[in-house]
Amino acid sequence: MEHLWPSASATVYSIRENSREFKLVSTRQRNYQVFWMEFLVILDLPQGQCPGTIVPLASQEPQCTGTVKTPEVKSRADALDWVKRHPQGSKITAHCDPQSDHMAFGDESIFNIYPWNNITFTTAILIVAALLIKAGRRQSALPQYPQGVPTVKEE
Repeated sequence: MEHLWPSASATVYSIRENSREFKLVSTRQRNYQVFWMEFLVILDLPQGQCPGTIVPLASQEPQCTGTVKTPEVKSRADALDWVKRHPQGSKITAHCDPQSDHMAFGDESIFNIYPWNNITFTTAILIVAALLIKAGRRQSALPQYPQGVPTVKEE
């Protein structure tokens, strides 16, 4: 089943920086901060097609608005990089989820969207596990007694 979010051109109206403490279940590891940006955008859509809220912002006429939230990252500098790529007043493409009010940036590099550290770590674990399973199977395929089965001599 293909998932297709409609896209719309939009203008960045305002930007807000957010952070929260990420609490780990383990008591041995320290909690850490995660950072993300929220962009309030004005969508270039008629009121009847607006997936967000309709409010008067930049003009007297009510406008279609929505919030684009960036992925959470551990580095504040990484979160602020989104602002450098999408400054206030810039034109963007926003993808809107028709099932919810979630919006995402269009035309963004996959390197900025996906958690590559987690993907790389998981891939490394899977490769090590596959090698261990293969080594275990090879070990069990070897004969138990390389000189043959020992025989018991009767006296």
